[in-house]
Parts: sequence; structure tokens; C-alpha cells
Amino acid sequence: AHFLHQDAELRRRYKVFVQDSLERGLVIYRSLRDSGLIEASDEELRGLLVNTWVLAASWPGFTHGLNPDATGDEAIEYFEKSLAISLKTLGSGHPNVATSYSNLGEAYRNKGERDKAFEYCEKSLAIQLKTLGSEHPDVATSYNNLGLACRDKGEHDKAFEFFEKSLAIRLKTLGPEHPLVGTSY
Repeated sequence: AHFLHQDAELRRRYKVFVQDSLERGLVIYRSLRDSGLIEASDEELRGLLVNTWVLAASWPGFTHGLNPDATGDEAIEYFEKSLAISLKTLGSGHPNVATSYSNLGEAYRNKGERDKAFEYCEKSLAIQLKTLGSEHPDVATSYNNLGLACRDKGEHDKAFEFFEKSLAIRLKTLGPEHPLVGTSY
């Protein structure tokens, strides 16, 4: 996001890349809809795509790619729309809904709203534990996000517990040489 904000040509090219990728993804989601696997309007599919994109990109980079001048409030607005669409189209227990909650948690954490951040990260973890099991890398990420929220709240002992859980899962599922394990220490 830092470079996108400073380099107009890079920002333009990134925006074209994002728009092209979203259009390609929309074709895939339309085929899922046409085959009867999901029911959603084109607008809802676009919202679902935004949520899916966030799985692969950090929220600041993504929102800055769409709008380099976006504020934290705008990012939260985008993620709330994505959550509403995911809840409507996928149901409350779907892993993509967990991702939406996680994205909102991180957006609130970046905005300094620590209690809201923790609340959304907890919701994400609850869904992931039910749908993915206790030893999934996404669960490790949720524990890490909860640790960050606790650290920001000054609850260092609690943060350490979450960080330890995250590290243990990452070591077990990804192995000691994986980059995410390195960032967990």
C-alpha cells in the first residue's frame, strides 16, 4: 500500500490487475450460481468476491488498491458489506463468514478499537474451530489475531497464551521451516 500511494503508475496498474482479477472471479462465481451451488445476485457475488480476495491479500493493500485514500472507516464499511453478503449467501457457519469477521477484527484493531477487534476475532475463531477443526492453519491465524488484540489491550499474559497456541498449530501443520512459523516467534 505504501508504494501504491506514492507511485501513480503502479497504483493504476495495480487497480487494473485487481479489477481484471475480480472480473475473472465473477465469471467463476456466476458459473457456480448457474449450476445451482449458490444463490446470489451479481452484486452479492461481487461482495463475496471481495471477501475471497481478502483471503489472499491484506486488507490495507486491497482497499488501497481500490481506493488509495480509503480510511479505516471505509475499510470497515467494505468488510461489513462483505459480511452481510456472506451471511446471506453462505450462512453463519461458513469459513468465509469467519474470514469476514477476522477482517473486521483486524480493521478495528488497526483503527485502535481493541474491544471490537477482539469480539470479531473471537467470532471468527468460533466458526473456524467448528468448521476447520482445532489444528488448521487458519485457526492458528485467528489465535494470532486474538493475541495481537490482547497485546494492544495491554493483556500480555492472555496475548502470550494465544500466541503460544498459534505457534503450536503452525509448527504442527506447516513445519518449522514455514515463513508463518518464523513470524510466530
